[in-house]
Amino acid sequence: MSFSRSGGRKAECFYPDPEGWDACAITEVEIHPTEDVGIIKVDLPEKVTSPIIFAPQEPFPGSEYNMWAYPDVIAKEVVHHGPLEGGLPFNPSPVYSRGYVRRKLHYSPNPNLSIYVGDNFYEVSEIGGACCSGAPLTTIAQLPGVFAIYIGEAQAERKCSYATNLMKLLDWVPSVLGKPLRYEVLGPPTGAVVSYEDGKVRKNEVGKKAP
Repeated sequence: MSFSRSGGRKAECFYPDPEGWDACAITEVEIHPTEDVGIIKVDLPEKVTSPIIFAPQEPFPGSEYNMWAYPDVIAKEVVHHGPLEGGLPFNPSPVYSRGYVRRKLHYSPNPNLSIYVGDNFYEVSEIGGACCSGAPLTTIAQLPGVFAIYIGEAQAERKCSYATNLMKLLDWVPSVLGKPLRYEVLGPPTGAVVSYEDGKVRKNEVGKKAP
């Protein structure tokens, strides 16, 4: 799947079914006006409720995170094990990474490189590798929440990676949705709050703020 800021190329994504994978058309694409984030509308065979939630707040430097992604080594494995005319004898598994936030940036780490679009970034410890861009970074919690989207790495000098700070974009209203992004994604269960200290969910009064 791919699209660009200059006009966008419609593509397809894959949706799992009991017998394999269905190719579903991407019917709409919209790119954020300043940040390197896009939203797509997919023509799925059935209605699906996403299990993804946003983090309750922006993680601070030193906070740990999870990331699942498909680096280019997975593509090489697919080419090696799957003949072009046949199928794979296995489903490729995403690669897991765990790291920590090094710092938050309110400017591009390198405005001379086109991969760093926008002004809201996280500098993170782990290098995902080529083709990991677009992978979500989630908090370490009982209910993991997405807070950033992986972009790429800087291995020459800093040996770290960068991700777009998604928490700064929750009030974006894409025309595809017609409402702020924050209202499209599920939050913690009604009547529960998430402690920012340990990430655990506790029953509490509705509307009471987390500590």
